[in-house]
Amino acid sequence: MAPFTLELVPIPAGRFDISTPSGTSEISCVVPFILKDGRSMIAMGRKDGVEIGIHQQANSRRLVLHIQNVTHVAFIPDSGAFLVLADRELWVYDIESMVPTSLEKQRAARERERLSTRNVLWFRVGQYDGRTLVVFVTKELDGCMFHVLEAMPGPGVRADLRDFAQDIMITNTSAMFFKPYTHFELPGEARDIIFLGHNVLFIVCDRGGGGFRKTMITATEGLTQSVAFPVLDTDHEQLAKHVATAKPLNVFSVPRAGSGVRKFEFLVCYDEFGLYVNVNGELSRPVGDAIIHWGGSVDRLMSHGNHFLLFSSRSIDIRALDTGRVVETLPTQDIEGVWTAADCGCEVGEASGLGSAALSPHLLAYCAMRESGDCFGPGLLQLYGLQTKLDL
Repeated sequence: MAPFTLELVPIPAGRFDISTPSGTSEISCVVPFILKDGRSMIAMGRKDGVEIGIHQQANSRRLVLHIQNVTHVAFIPDSGAFLVLADRELWVYDIESMVPTSLEKQRAARERERLSTRNVLWFRVGQYDGRTLVVFVTKELDGCMFHVLEAMPGPGVRADLRDFAQDIMITNTSAMFFKPYTHFELPGEARDIIFLGHNVLFIVCDRGGGGFRKTMITATEGLTQSVAFPVLDTDHEQLAKHVATAKPLNVFSVPRAGSGVRKFEFLVCYDEFGLYVNVNGELSRPVGDAIIHWGGSVDRLMSHGNHFLLFSSRSIDIRALDTGRVVETLPTQDIEGVWTAADCGCEVGEASGLGSAALSPHLLAYCAMRESGDCFGPGLLQLYGLQTKLDL
């Protein structure tokens, strides 16, 4: 048994009427956050803009950004930066201009900035080298260009810095959300980047090869390491063919005790199976123990302490991180979207929860599901919070 059970709790601010032609038919992205005045908020992107409401108030949601084709949003609390990817352009807004905590702060809010030209494929926010970084990717002729920005401290922090060191602060720093960190280019398609901790990045590639690239970067040198992952030798030719046709999804760090030193291996996850490998990408266990089959296709995976969760349209499974064994299954109806801490731009620690950014300290993810209205068609699209319920 898992040390916790899962439950899906309806989010009052995440209930949409889709029975009318003007009703939204989908939620494209979700991010929870807490304002400096203590209000627990939730932002949801959709085709015609961004709506923000108070997490637990059903009628509090308002359309605060009229912007077309929103596909991803994220929030950086330290700087108050709210990032929006819409129509393949990446914008950043001061949260005070969207949901002001006071009239004075609304008037002082920084103007929005466009961080990119068109053709941004996706972006991610994560922690690396003690910094908060934003990585966004644009399509190039022979591959993808990775643009890496470092988040600047918020206006309040910069004001404190100016008090101590006015002579080294440039005039327009107060208006900046980010500064350049580095950039690099890789061949082929890139679909995601995973901030795994220990200053290790994994780039999720398209099908083919191993599906991942283990990557390291620095501000001064840019890309310092990028190797295909995992590495399967000729003794595992059939497995290599299986990996080459699988859809890469995620990588987890798995702590292992050995010789008094804490060691790590990686669980490399695809849509139908996972592999335990060492830091060099080679199988870390006998082949029969190194492969875990999910028993079907999954859409998303996330870690939570010593366990990881697998999301499919019909169920959510909890598995032990060190063995891959199923410890609990939560049946669901058709899940139309899943958003975890990595999607929301929240810092992903060992717990990987959204508790620091949302109302409940046990909130792990958000799921969207339709609820039938009557025999004539769908009526509601409901956002749920996936929470842990500790066993007593």
